[in-house]
Amino acid sequence: MYNEVRTLVDEYLDTGSHSAVFNASNLPPGMYYYTIQFGEKTESGKMMQVR
Repeated sequence: MYNEVRTLVDEYLDTGSHSAVFNASNLPPGMYYYTIQFGEKTESGKMMQVR
């Protein structure tokens, strides 16, 4: 089971290019998993927080 750490964007955005900043400076080092949902599609991946 995973715990949600942060929600970066939770709103409808028009078609186009968008960005969001994820500041992980207050999180402990480790492996983090993310999920991006757009329309009917979902993509997941992982990222490593190192110090």
